[in-house]
Amino acid sequence: MFTQHGNSSEGLVKAILSGDFPGVLDITFATVDVRDAAEGHLEAMLRPEANGRRYILAGNQLSMKDLAQTLSDNYASKGYKINLDQISKEEAQKSEHPMIKRMIPQIGTKMMFNNERSIKELGLKYINIKDTIV
Repeated sequence: MFTQHGNSSEGLVKAILSGDFPGVLDITFATVDVRDAAEGHLEAMLRPEANGRRYILAGNQLSMKDLAQTLSDNYASKGYKINLDQISKEEAQKSEHPMIKRMIPQIGTKMMFNNERSIKELGLKYINIKDTIV
C-alpha cells in the first residue's frame, strides 16, 4: 500500500507505475532493502566491537533508468504504462512536476558509497535491490 506523501522511493515507484512520472532522469541512487537496514542496525547493537562505529547501510546503486526498466519488465504486462524516455536536465528544469523539481540538483550525479565495513564487520549480505522492487 502506498502512502500519500510521495517524498520517498515509494512515492517515486508509485509515480513511475501510475504513469505520472514523464520519463527517466540521469540519476543514480544509493539503495538498501529495509530488511538489510534492520539487520544492520540489529547487528550493530549486538556486536560489542561495533560500539561507537559508523556503518553505511546501502547495498546497491540503481539508476532511475534501471528502476524504470525493472518496473517495466515486471509490470508492463499487467497494464502499467511505464515511460522509459530520457528526460534531459533542460527538460526537467522546464517541468512543473513537483518530484522532478526536487530532483534537478541530483541530475547527472551518481551516489557513491563504500559499504565494505558493514559487510565485513556486521556480516551483511545485501539483497539485490531489483529483487526488492519486484
